[in-house]
Amino acid sequence: MFVFAALSAQTFVSTTPAKKNAVIEEFTGVNCGNCPSGHKVVNNITAANKGRVVPINIHVGSYAVDNPNYKTPYGSAIADQSNLGGYPNGTVNRHIFAGKTKTAMSVGDFSSSVSTILAENSYVNVAAKSTLNSTTRELTVTVEVY
Repeated sequence: MFVFAALSAQTFVSTTPAKKNAVIEEFTGVNCGNCPSGHKVVNNITAANKGRVVPINIHVGSYAVDNPNYKTPYGSAIADQSNLGGYPNGTVNRHIFAGKTKTAMSVGDFSSSVSTILAENSYVNVAAKSTLNSTTRELTVTVEVY
């Protein structure tokens, strides 16, 4: 069940203009020999920008085997829309950067692409708070935007 309520005043979301955060979607698979070096790059970028970068590994393609199976029903569609050309590759905010014709890029472009996104102004500030009742298994999430 979803409940939507409108609030008339901000209570916990910041009203100070903020910069964008970055999402790195890295295409990978358990049998990808070069992917660990890509993971290291992503981990370093994430560590250098604490709380501002969200890494997501998408197991897809010939390197993503079924044992263990980390694939999702959406992995192939996400990879296809990016025009993925190899592994390790990925996207940053699914953005097409200057001089590029697709969202997929090599790991070597991640750092500069993340820096570009982090410098941009955000269109909206979003904050969320949640509580979980483990007895009833009910999750309550309050989201505010400014």
